[in-house]
Amino acid sequence: MRGGGFIETRNQRIVLQTEGQLFTPEDIGNVVVVTSASGAPVRLRDVATVAYGAQPKVGDALIMGKPGVLLTMSSQYGANTMEVTKLLEAAVEDLKPLLEREGITFYPRLHRPASFIEASLAHIRQSLLLGAALVAIVLFLFLGHVRTALISLAAIPLSLLTAVIVMDHFGVSLNTITLGGLAIALGEVVDDAIIDVENIVRRLRENRGLAAPRSALAVILSASLEVRSAVVYATLIVICVFIPVLTLTGLQGSFFAPLARSYIFAILASLVTALTITPALTLMFFARSTKEMDAPRLQRWLRTGYEGILRVSRGTPSRSSPGLRCSSCLR
Repeated sequence: MRGGGFIETRNQRIVLQTEGQLFTPEDIGNVVVVTSASGAPVRLRDVATVAYGAQPKVGDALIMGKPGVLLTMSSQYGANTMEVTKLLEAAVEDLKPLLEREGITFYPRLHRPASFIEASLAHIRQSLLLGAALVAIVLFLFLGHVRTALISLAAIPLSLLTAVIVMDHFGVSLNTITLGGLAIALGEVVDDAIIDVENIVRRLRENRGLAAPRSALAVILSASLEVRSAVVYATLIVICVFIPVLTLTGLQGSFFAPLARSYIFAILASLVTALTITPALTLMFFARSTKEMDAPRLQRWLRTGYEGILRVSRGTPSRSSPGLRCSSCLR
């Protein structure tokens, strides 16, 4: 039994095998295909040309415009792509003197999956740093104080680190998809902390002007509890928005479900941070010193403009309903 090549279809490759001692094209050409109506045999050489052909080229390719051989390596399912790539490149580096002696030019970075992972990680790292810088600029502009901005910024590393620890505990791997979810959640994780610290600082500022000020601990506790329900409900609403993404199946589910899970873990961690660490940091920074509690200049300017718009809008009657009267106004 000898191999007879193969036939490729759209779905599979069918391997052909021949039986018998047929070693030359002439022997194969003498094989009877069918018998005609007159009884004469129809041989293979009568209906086809039987000759020697080239062997199938497995791995034949054009590399840098020149003929070459493409060698493909596949890692086992579940293996770490980066580790396998490093070990394979180390083995190829040992073979480099032999390849140079044989005059073989080797290109190790063709079709290299680790290159895609490295580029993706670099882009995500750049996005995280750029997003954190933009968030810091906005916080310093609108909060106006270094300490309040730093307290809010502390929620970013704490929330992301907590999310990574939780994902590792539940067996969720860190890859480009889950890291992308953390990058998307970057602007969301500071929201809860901003709401909490801004309300606390505002209440401390009001408490400072009272005739009998309360203790800083009591003010911070009451101010934090004041916005607790709003912060919790807002976070739960955001989670409900991402729940349908977790139900996706197929290729869409493989891509977006891990992203949604990492996003949800991050904002849940930010909620816990806002309810526990943010008030503690505020008490630590503002319990004794109240020099930076005056409203920042940008907030005062925006508030003045907003109050002016309110006064104008309240003093101008609506023209859409001139005949509308209130019963209490007609007394």
